[in-house]
Amino acid sequence: MIEYIIGVDGGGSGTRVRLARLDGHELAQGQSGPSGLGLGIERAWTSVAHAVTLAFRAAGLEQPPLQRMAIGLGLAGVHNKQWAASFIEHNPGYAAVALESDALTTLLGAHAGQPGAIVAIGTGSVGEVLHADGSRHEVGGWGFPSGDEAGGAWIGMRAINHV
Repeated sequence: MIEYIIGVDGGGSGTRVRLARLDGHELAQGQSGPSGLGLGIERAWTSVAHAVTLAFRAAGLEQPPLQRMAIGLGLAGVHNKQWAASFIEHNPGYAAVALESDALTTLLGAHAGQPGAIVAIGTGSVGEVLHADGSRHEVGGWGFPSGDEAGGAWIGMRAINHV
């Protein structure tokens, strides 16, 4: 039986987790290292696990078996279908796993699930729009060096060129 739900925002520089009861009441948050899929599936799951452990610790709760948790993840690198499939395949035992891009989960959070648009700039960069008919359009988000103009790595390379 699922007792807890975990929300994860993971990218190239860090992983943030929110722990909640099944009714949606937030209990605590946890943070750990990067969980972008481009850094490796094992590393991504390790960072997620550490952030989940820290969230339970912050809530003052003993962490139950994974089979009592459902987890929804918005991770960088989900565009690569092989990485996404491998990530799901390596589920360490969560009762339910939902995986989407960090761009979509950012958009859904920013607009409470309603149509809207976001541009996120951090380690990388991405833009996404959710139209009223449910269709989506995304730009960027492919990771450096094939994209992510305005992201941290891209800015760093531009700075070196100017020096």
